[in-house]
Amino acid sequence: MSGGYLPAKFFLFAAVGASGMIVHLLVLRLLLAAVGAGFVGAQTAATATAMVWNYFLNNSLTYRDYRLVGWAALRGLHPSWRFAASEPSSMFFSPATSTQ
Repeated sequence: MSGGYLPAKFFLFAAVGASGMIVHLLVLRLLLAAVGAGFVGAQTAATATAMVWNYFLNNSLTYRDYRLVGWAALRGLHPSWRFAASEPSSMFFSPATSTQ
């Protein structure tokens, strides 16, 4: 497909990422419109859902030669959550500070 310049895993990884974006937007829309959740809660839930979706899809498709199964797959998910929770929402909502 790329004439040998890009590995096949790149295309699988990109496809998984695109599907994760679709999952995120669908869950966000569902929570905002159908459930009536607030934006921050809906965004958090949609992000978490997309992270789990991407993790398991990448585990089964992109990295199938290193696939984690059973409890190892759940333990493999743990570092992703720890990283995502290390700076809760600070990259999106930094408080405005005044030097006056």
